[in-house]
This record gives sequence, C-alpha cells and structure tokens, in this order.
Amino acid sequence: MRKIQKRIVTIMMVLLTLVVNIPISTEKVEAATYTGIKLNVPYYPQKVSGDCGISSISMIEAYTLGFGESQYDAVYAGVLEANGGGMSISAATSGKYQEIGYDLSAIYNSLVNNKPVLIYRTSSDGSKNHWSVIIGYNGSSTSLSKSGFIVLNTNHGGRSEVNLETWLSGATWRHCEVRTTGCISSITENVTGFTLEHMYYPASKPQGSSYGVSGLLISGGTITSVELGVKNSSGRILFSATATPNRKYYTLFELDPQMTFSKLSAGNYVYYLNATDSFGKTINWSRNITVGSSWNVQMDNVCIPYTSSIVQNSNKFSNIRVEYVTDTTAKICTEFTQGTYPDCGFYLGTSPSLSNMKKVSEGPTVTNAKYNSYRLGEIYTDTNSYKWWNPLTPGTKYYYAFYITSGGTTYVSAINSFTTTAH
Repeated sequence: MRKIQKRIVTIMMVLLTLVVNIPISTEKVEAATYTGIKLNVPYYPQKVSGDCGISSISMIEAYTLGFGESQYDAVYAGVLEANGGGMSISAATSGKYQEIGYDLSAIYNSLVNNKPVLIYRTSSDGSKNHWSVIIGYNGSSTSLSKSGFIVLNTNHGGRSEVNLETWLSGATWRHCEVRTTGCISSITENVTGFTLEHMYYPASKPQGSSYGVSGLLISGGTITSVELGVKNSSGRILFSATATPNRKYYTLFELDPQMTFSKLSAGNYVYYLNATDSFGKTINWSRNITVGSSWNVQMDNVCIPYTSSIVQNSNKFSNIRVEYVTDTTAKICTEFTQGTYPDCGFYLGTSPSLSNMKKVSEGPTVTNAKYNSYRLGEIYTDTNSYKWWNPLTPGTKYYYAFYITSGGTTYVSAINSFTTTAH
C-alpha cells in the first residue's frame, strides 16, 4: 500500500514538472481596428424622377476623376450619354464597376482604398427602390455594423447623409458595387479632360510575332499630337509613328502599319505613347514588354481630369445688369464677347466670395456678342424637365457673377449684387 502511494506521488510530481515547463505563448493577437474615414465626394442631386442611379454614378465618377460640384452638369450629361439616355445604369457601369456583395469588411476596405461604394435597395411595392453612395465610416473601432457606415443619400434636395442601417430600413439590399477600371469617355468630352481607353499592350509576346495596335484617345478639345513607339532598355527609339489628328477622337490603330513588333529580337523593351491636346493636357504612357516565347496581353485606361484656372474681373463681359427682382426671383443679364465656349453660366450666393457661391451651368454656347439672360429661382432646361435653383429668400442680399470657359480657363465677371424684396 505504501509503495502504491509513493508511486502515485512520484507520478504527480512528474506531471507537475511537465505542466510547469510547458512553453506558454506570449504572442499578442491583435484585434481588428477600424478607424473613421470619410471621402470628400461631391453631392449631385437628382435632376428628374428615377435618375438616382445616374446621379449616384456621377458622384462616384466626379470623385474618382477629381471633379467638384461645379462640373455637375457636364459629368451628369456624360454618364447619361454613356447610358444611352436611359435611367437604367447597366450600360454606364458595364466593365467599370464590380459587385462586392453585402460584406461590410469589403465595403470598409473599399473606402480605405479611396473608393466610394455604389449601393441599391428595393422594396416589395417599389416605393424604396433607390441608388445612393457609401462615402465613409464613423462606427466602432473593434467591430463593423451597418449603423457605422455613412451613406450620401441621392435625392432632389440638398445634401443628406444617413447611416446605412437607417438607409436600408424597410427595404432589401440588392447591389453593392465599386468602380474598378475604365473611363466614361462622354464625361471626358463634357469636362475637357483627356482620356486613353482600351490601351492593350503585350506584356510578353513570342519572338517574330506581329501585334495589332489598339487604343482610343478622346479629348474634350482636339488632339494635337500623337507619338507611339518602342524603345530598347537603354531608351533608344527602335521604331515610332506620329500623327497630328486635330480632332476629338483618334484610334491608335491608324499607326499600326508602322509598328514593326515582329522584327523585335528576344529581350526587354518599352512600349510608349505621348499625346497632347488643345487644352495643353498630355498623356505620357509607357509599359515594359518582353519578347520571348509566350503571349500575355494587358489593358490600361488613363484619365487626365479637367483642370481650369480662373481669371476674375474679366473684360469678356459687358452690360451686366439686374432687370427685375421680386421676393423669390430675379433676372440678371450680360453680354459675352465673341467666341466659342464649352460652358457658361453664373455664380450665386449670399457671400461675396466666389468660393462660397453656387456655380450654375448653362452649358456650351457659340456667341457673337450674344445676349444672355437668366431667371434665378425658376431656371429650366429647354425641355422644362427640372429646376436649376431653389426659390430665393425674401429680403436677402445675393451676390452674383457670370462666367464662361474657354481653352481650359474660366473667365469670371466682377461680382455684383441685388436684394430680394421682403414679403
């Protein structure tokens, strides 16, 4: 009996020794940390009933390309044109947006990567069918929830931001998409940008094989010069071709006969494109290619966004005046100097600072001292399909200035003012 007890004690001592000497990991497992983020996406209100998808895509495109609220009309028109004039957005998003599902982590990561998220909801009676844009996150730092995501809600009024949980209330979540690649060329045209679309290139190709050149240049002005070619690894041009298109569109296939890819021996090269347009924008594109034994064709898109310098107190305007003022409307007029202008309109606000005024576009015009008049508060398009402006406030002083754009520069008149009558 005593021997058994002694053996038990010995076993227990051995086990205790093993437990004491088991290595214990001191490595700390870090919990996921979610920080607040908010993308400065411009707000584009709906223009007509049912265009929430067009407006939502317009906001994402504007943010991605570096446009602001002053380019609203041009961007909206570009998206609408890309969509064939319809309200269903499938044509505009095809090949450029990717579904990411209803994964909150994927949405958060998209925001971190500077990508607003396009979302869609439906309801059984259709009353809540709506597109909007997720622009930020301000929720818990340790766990993600719908209530932590910020939705820029597309509507007919002013800017409205709600959390995703509220936005989805009473509805079913249907789509969640992010912009992946590509450019909407019709936006480029409307806002005087410069775009290279569908630029396929042989990242690798078999020795002795030819390669068909592709790629489309699109300018908001006219394309003035194009150079396409191949250099060796030391930078010496082996072959190239040039063109002076002087038009809005240019397909690089026109230079294909001069691109002698089949003569390249095995090795590493640089395929390059240099292009300029009438607004002084340039596209300088290049990619490494390897001539060897196999094919690997890739594709690029390049978007050079709209930029515009502003010249204030310009002498391009004359006879600036207020024709009448009521409590909620006013009619202001000016005349432009002769010229062709991609955009014209006016600024309006209650502050004399141009940066604090609303920019209202009237679209492109060709004028020979044309008389231009605007009725603030009830400004319509030719089809009377939507309003540009809310009614003015009675008894309020408003500041205004006219503008025209030409050659990538915005010319602005002197700032004037009027005061609406009180009730």
